[in-house]
Amino acid sequence: MENEIGSYEQQIQEINFANEAKLNDLDPEQRNDYEKYKTDNNALLQEIQASRAELEDINGKLTHAESVLRQDTLKQRAQHLRDEKTHLLKRKEDLELQTNEMNLPFPEARERLMNRIKQDNAEIKQQEKEISEMRKVVDQYQRNLKEITNEL
Repeated sequence: MENEIGSYEQQIQEINFANEAKLNDLDPEQRNDYEKYKTDNNALLQEIQASRAELEDINGKLTHAESVLRQDTLKQRAQHLRDEKTHLLKRKEDLELQTNEMNLPFPEARERLMNRIKQDNAEIKQQEKEISEMRKVVDQYQRNLKEITNEL
């Protein structure tokens, strides 16, 4: 293994010498450009490392803040109340729509009811389709499980 490592080190040195020779063959302007690009690259690498360190620091602070918020029961209660408020506002809108529909003339109320029934039927068909697909997946998994059990 030491011989192998020595061989690899020798190859690395040969590559470095070849690269140095190529750099020496460049005209001065190209060599200056190369050195400038190399310096710019190193500066950018340092900037990237600094940005990554800053990002890791910020992520750590964010994780800590999230854990503090999760443990705060008042914040949890506030979130629960916001969710409940949203639900109740939606329910209020639905009830207002129903109240307004009761004051509509019969043909218009009938038309709205028919539209709502069509929407509900479309949702039901979509959900039935999803249920059917899920049942197929479950059946496939059950067959696979039985095959694996039988093989064991």
